[in-house]
Amino acid sequence: MTGTQVNTDLLEWIEGDIGVNVNVFSGRLSSLDNWLSCDFIDGELVDVRSSSPVHLHCALIDEDREPLLKP
Repeated sequence: MTGTQVNTDLLEWIEGDIGVNVNVFSGRLSSLDNWLSCDFIDGELVDVRSSSPVHLHCALIDEDREPLLKP
């Protein structure tokens, strides 16, 4: 995602820091359960941009991989 389609005139409405939160969930028609455990992004936009690109990694929940908080 690049943000190129963001109407920059609307950014003037924002007061304070801009937050970013990205979570990944999986799904299948055969089950209501989430199958993946993925890293996630939760922080201020300035920190996310300075770490760009941010890579999120996923694993099957059964693999017991601990998700990482990014950036």
